[in-house]
Amino acid sequence: METKVENAKNILAKVTATRFNKEGQQEIMITLDESIIGYQLERYTNGIGELYGEFTLFDNRIITAQQRKKIHAILSDIVKSTSGIKNTYDVESIKEDMKLIFCDLKGIDDFSTSELTGSCTVTIASEFITFLLNFCLEYGVPLSDPPVELAEDLKHQLIKCLYERKCAVCWKPGMVYQVSTTGAKKVEGRHELMCLCNDHYQEAESIGHKAFASKQHVLGILMNQEQYMKLKNKR
Repeated sequence: METKVENAKNILAKVTATRFNKEGQQEIMITLDESIIGYQLERYTNGIGELYGEFTLFDNRIITAQQRKKIHAILSDIVKSTSGIKNTYDVESIKEDMKLIFCDLKGIDDFSTSELTGSCTVTIASEFITFLLNFCLEYGVPLSDPPVELAEDLKHQLIKCLYERKCAVCWKPGMVYQVSTTGAKKVEGRHELMCLCNDHYQEAESIGHKAFASKQHVLGILMNQEQYMKLKNKR
């Protein structure tokens, strides 16, 4: 396991208890796989006697049926987009190719989306779905299901739509609009933005931004002035 702390010691541990203290902070008790000798603890203690460490939780949940359904649906749409092209892919072959790229990007081992192997966690499946949707958005792959229903990380997708200038609802070419869907108070230098095609923008204007957000299951993205200018100047 990599760490930013020089000469840090990494030990596998199991959480055996959890509680909240009087300040409302969560406390956990862990059981270490190996003991830490006293002088080693002193080595990592700072000048005022404090000891800090990083704690990583491993996702033991296995990919869900809903996630497998989403992956298959997205891959099927990618296959459809290649119809008529020489050496057309099938779902299984495109899945293996996409997994290879994804694993290389993430620096992780290969995994199977079958629940029988237990090699794909909910977290990996979620990140893989986001990766596939990013691919579809960037390469203009039309989806059979609404993108918002396939997304695992909706905020990420909505931000991606802003930068790719694709409608947050249907992924058709769109424009960035100032909206008011979150109920956040207007503050100078802060912008609530959404990319919409002309049809969906007209719908939002007709029924109201909040009603539109509720109907389409999307929200505006809040950005500060610096983020807004970066987005505005993006070609």
